Amino acid sequence: MRARIAVTVGLVALGITAAAEASDPLAGLSVTKSCHELVQKRMLGDAVARLVLGQFHYAHDPAAARGVCGWSGSSAFASYAACVQEAKKAGIAAPCLPLIVDATVVAGSYAEARRRAGADAWELTMAADPLRCGQEAGSRFYWLEYGFCDMKLFGPEQARGVILWNHGIAGTQVQHAAPPALALRLLQARGWDVLKLNRHNLSEGADSYRRAEERVLEEIKTQRARGYRKIVIAGQSFGGRVALAVGTTSSDLFATIAMAPGMETTIGNSRTQGPTDERLRLARSERVAVVFPGRDELFGNPDRGKTAGPILASTGRPYLMLDERAGLSGHGGATGGNFALRYGHCLQEFLSAPVLQAGPFACPSGGDGWTVARELLPTLPSQVRVLAGAEGLPPDLASVGGLWYGLLGESIVLWAMVDAGGVGPSMVLAWVASGSNRGGGVYPATVEARQLSAVLQNKATLVVKPRDGRRLEITWTPPAVESNFSQLARRVEPLVGELIRVDATN
Repeated sequence: MRARIAVTVGLVALGITAAAEASDPLAGLSVTKSCHELVQKRMLGDAVARLVLGQFHYAHDPAAARGVCGWSGSSAFASYAACVQEAKKAGIAAPCLPLIVDATVVAGSYAEARRRAGADAWELTMAADPLRCGQEAGSRFYWLEYGFCDMKLFGPEQARGVILWNHGIAGTQVQHAAPPALALRLLQARGWDVLKLNRHNLSEGADSYRRAEERVLEEIKTQRARGYRKIVIAGQSFGGRVALAVGTTSSDLFATIAMAPGMETTIGNSRTQGPTDERLRLARSERVAVVFPGRDELFGNPDRGKTAGPILASTGRPYLMLDERAGLSGHGGATGGNFALRYGHCLQEFLSAPVLQAGPFACPSGGDGWTVARELLPTLPSQVRVLAGAEGLPPDLASVGGLWYGLLGESIVLWAMVDAGGVGPSMVLAWVASGSNRGGGVYPATVEARQLSAVLQNKATLVVKPRDGRRLEITWTPPAVESNFSQLARRVEPLVGELIRVDATN
């Protein structure tokens, strides 16, 4: 866990004094009164949560002793963007920097944040960066953004290589706002730079594939000229088909990653695997990874691995194929937490291994799920103490002590009973739902009938109960709504997941 930073900076110049008690997680935070009130309300004053694992960015104008800030309970970039917007309104030129990360004070003052920020901190340059996130399409067909807005790039000289991500298509609906597959965040953390090639949703048409392939080929040349030694083309659905098609024409590719690659339609609107198999046969990149999730209803539930496997085996190159028998479900089965936990480390090894033999790549065996989850999940602040063993728990729930992790739908979650300085039992839930959407909180827990429950910030209910000595069952139930037509259309079914004790996987 990230160590909490003790700060004793005075607040006289700003007119506020944070509580000095050791139990106050905001003690020593030197910001304006309005910004202190904002973070106090959002992080500690929530009507339901005892503590929200959010992010807080701050910018300060020393000449006028003014400051502006931004907060987000789920995204470091959203916190930063909110602060930038307020700085623009106030005419403050100073960059927005993080003072609180995952509910931990990482800098007690703006001056300390500037001292701690390296010259390459993404917040220092993001506001004017041509690859900044959240851009409007304008009149452009294509534009390039960072894949993960809250992570700095390694650059051509230090990165293992660059991964160019191509998103899916849904008519003219916005798709470019979606982040790359969650597993690619793990790859960026381990040395790969990830860039996202966005397409204007209103420019999609009959020639979208051709134009996208041409644009990707241009970008390969651009990134090679920048100095990247290894270039990887990756994509989901439409983007996966684009990646495979480019992989047949470019000899300047290190690897191709295609997740649920798009399929051509035939007479009667049925789908055919033939063109995808042909692209796999003609692949020119050194390494090929392809994912065919099971129960892909969008494509009519085909068994795509049945024909793709023999073709890949005949190419004489290293390949990674995860087909309908790999435990992935749904058209987007390779983009979320299930794939990241099961195969994120495998994909990273497939790309990063210096040398691979021709033929199928065998995913490393062993329990690396927690290693992946720990890299992707928010870090628990030091004031949240996990209850181990039977400490503070009723006898019939003593087995739930310790730290647990697992999947809830496609979100990776961490759960534990904790002591957060509150009255009565508390539980912590931390989650990562996509590449840039992470959060969590500490909630009062209700103990009854061998189960623990809590009401979350969005009024959903979380219930946890022992399944056996090594596993817990976790159920998320959405808020109750009235039974009228408009609200029925938005109903969400409960999600049931399984948690594994962390110390049992090490």
